[in-house]
Amino acid sequence: MLDGAASGVELRVTTPPGLRVERFHAPARLSTPTSAYFGAEACLGQTLIWQIGAPGAIRLDVEIVAVVAHDLAHLIAPVPELDMGDRATAPSLKYALDCVAEVRAQLNQTLLTRSQGLTVDVPLKARYLKHLPGIYESDELMSRLLMLFESFWAPIEQQITHLHYYFDPRMTPARLL
Repeated sequence: MLDGAASGVELRVTTPPGLRVERFHAPARLSTPTSAYFGAEACLGQTLIWQIGAPGAIRLDVEIVAVVAHDLAHLIAPVPELDMGDRATAPSLKYALDCVAEVRAQLNQTLLTRSQGLTVDVPLKARYLKHLPGIYESDELMSRLLMLFESFWAPIEQQITHLHYYFDPRMTPARLL
């Protein structure tokens, strides 16, 4: 909460390299944000900056839709994920992307800053790969084919799961079952 003496208040949301902002939604009272890019040209991080002015006591809800870069494996180091419940399972890899939201305000010649972080865990491969030997994970073509199969199979799997919504097996004639 800032009082009326605060000026030059701005909201900054920073996404790391590997997370590309597609669209965002902010309250109408905020200005159109300016963008600042950083990092390697192949995969840039982005900072969205909204100028708020002297807000008084307000609450801001900002929604950002971002897409994880296709070649994320080349950008950041993996974090091993250990499954302690099943000793036979090899550790799978995931990536952690850190996002930061920060509010800055000028109050009586003093810069006030409040920031909050968010970590997004991104699994490396399709979920079917963790049930197969490691050779499938090391072969890029095979892992892509399995991810493609998984994306095609997901709607069918959902229909099978929700089959009881389509008909009642107790009322369906036996010749149709």
